Amino acid sequence: MVQRAYRYRFYPDAEQEQFLRRTLGCTRLVYNKALAARTKEWFDILPTLAVAEGGDS
Repeated sequence: MVQRAYRYRFYPDAEQEQFLRRTLGCTRLVYNKALAARTKEWFDILPTLAVAEGGDS
């Protein structure tokens, strides 16, 4: 099987660059907030998991 890779490059004008920066900034913010919420939930449930695993021995 032959695998190919394509590389693209574009040169946005000032207006497009500003739009991309704003969009990617918002995307990064949403991702980081979701990651923080998921991490918090994980650490909140860890004590429950430890009790469930070792509590019935």
